[in-house]
Amino acid sequence: MNQTEFSRLVGITRQAVGDMVKRKVINLNETAGKCLIKYCAHLRETAGGHTGELAEARTRLASVGHQIAGLLEALPVKIKRDAKLKTKQIKVVEKEIPICRNIAAMVRPDWSQIDVNEED
Repeated sequence: MNQTEFSRLVGITRQAVGDMVKRKVINLNETAGKCLIKYCAHLRETAGGHTGELAEARTRLASVGHQIAGLLEALPVKIKRDAKLKTKQIKVVEKEIPICRNIAAMVRPDWSQIDVNEED
């Protein structure tokens, strides 16, 4: 099996396969089955090292969500303090805030697209 064949088998680039060969993650002189088993083991090891970071990222995101909800809840009071706005305008904002809050609550990030190693 060569790098191109293995890359097609698992759906990664040939360059990524070459990198794994250099790091001795897989040995293309072995059978495709053995290479696949080693590749899967490598994926498990890599993923296992990031589970704590992913949980931390999810916790941070939930915290941000709670902060946003708090800001939305406080908005009508802040708006009412501004004498320049009319009651009708304030009512429109009050009506829209729960809609925004509900939309924010429905957001489900694609965790596979979040880089947990990225610095804030």
